[in-house]
Amino acid sequence: MSMVAAANTDGILSTAQADAAVLPGQTLLRDGDHIVFCGDSITCHSWKNASGCCHLVTNALSAAGTARRVTVTGLGFCGNTVVNWLHREMATRPADAKPAFSNEHGNEFPAQDVKKTLDGRVDVLAVLLGMNDILMPAVEEGEKSLDEWMARYRELAANLRSRTHARVLLLGTFTPLTADPDGPKNKVRELMNERVRKLAAELGAHVWEAGPAAYETIVETRRRDPAYREAPDFVHPGKLGHMAMAAAFCRAVGEPKAAEYLDKRRAELLDEMLPPKPAVSYRLFPRSLGESDADRLAFDLCWNVCGMEAASVSLDLPEGWTAKPAKSVGKEGTVRLVGRPDRLANIVKIRATDGTSSASAEVPVAAPWRVTTETGECRLALATWDYLGKCSSGSVDLFQVLFGGRTDAVVAERWIVCDRPQTFGFRIGSEAFSATQDFVVSLNGDPVWRGDLPRGRKLVEPEVKLNLRVGVNALSIRVGHREWQRHFTFDLVQAGGGDPSVLRYSWKPTNCR
Repeated sequence: MSMVAAANTDGILSTAQADAAVLPGQTLLRDGDHIVFCGDSITCHSWKNASGCCHLVTNALSAAGTARRVTVTGLGFCGNTVVNWLHREMATRPADAKPAFSNEHGNEFPAQDVKKTLDGRVDVLAVLLGMNDILMPAVEEGEKSLDEWMARYRELAANLRSRTHARVLLLGTFTPLTADPDGPKNKVRELMNERVRKLAAELGAHVWEAGPAAYETIVETRRRDPAYREAPDFVHPGKLGHMAMAAAFCRAVGEPKAAEYLDKRRAELLDEMLPPKPAVSYRLFPRSLGESDADRLAFDLCWNVCGMEAASVSLDLPEGWTAKPAKSVGKEGTVRLVGRPDRLANIVKIRATDGTSSASAEVPVAAPWRVTTETGECRLALATWDYLGKCSSGSVDLFQVLFGGRTDAVVAERWIVCDRPQTFGFRIGSEAFSATQDFVVSLNGDPVWRGDLPRGRKLVEPEVKLNLRVGVNALSIRVGHREWQRHFTFDLVQAGGGDPSVLRYSWKPTNCR
């Protein structure tokens, strides 16, 4: 890749490409610089917590022995989109503008006034926005909407640069919305991040690759613990994610020693996650979510062993399932599973041994839901791990299967086979930190319960009972969405002797047996 980089008369690098790395031995920072981060709630967390990205940058520069002492300020506003920030910046320009303080601050790191900060000394300006634009959403999947979003981003970046006269401008790629990189939200996120990179090239700015750094942390933690949630709410990175983002920032400004210091600390924390004895971890990737009429579904099971150098690995499979390859040798590998997940939890057991030590792990593959959108599109939603890292066959992240609009509805369906009449209660709820949804639960075409789950309310257990008949029962849940996240949980509850674990489930009525 060709790169044009030169020092201007001010001694500061200018780049012709957004992804151009700072040349070895050169830095964008100067002693005494004031770095300002502008963003949403991720920046809030970065500022209010001592383990947040803002403070990790200054700590790393000091610990790495660089001669550059810098100060940082975080201007984060929960729920803010690019347009929100554009309006906020313009509203704080007049001399008589009212103070606008960043929110979600900590006692040690108080809220900061946007006007005072932006009108004061700003040497390095870093912008990290976009999460709320796809979370709300304020954008649509099409190119036209994304181009309009980028036009507003371009306007905001230009306004911030002209107002602050920042010597260095960095535009950040924003972090994953869910742990699934193939989900519709993350696919749009990557299109938006690519536009951020192009905008940085256009403006002669630098790219802060926060997004890839955060995703790498998700992968690394899941290699050690399949239930670990680096972003517990699927939005906000945790401590390890902030360390990765801070290291990426240090690299972007030409401070490799500081980045290496953070990488080393992060590696130590990752090592602490390793079990004290040989163990097996895994990641499960559904490959048939778009094949709602398939009789059998495919999954890629990525396994890895800890505490053994070269293990022989085999699988115990549910009846009728296949695995290719059936056996493997090594520290890690990928197996293609094909089967019919017709139980509430279909258990695939991984066994590993090196002749001296052995380890195993159970992989729960849940019965999927068939999700139909208002446009008639059908996809499958697979419930395996909930937001809290617990195995749950009733927890469904709808962003796994659809991008969605601000106000629309989907219908999630399962067909349940009973060999005798059974009665169940049910729990319905959401583990999302920010979602407003309404539900209609129907059994065999008859509505049995309607209710809302406003933000902050997590779970309800209606007194209504579900009376399942002999044969096939059609269970459907209409999920209306009014804002922000889209997640629901639905679990049958034992009542009158019913046992949901012995039932058979299907994602289409013709697949029942």
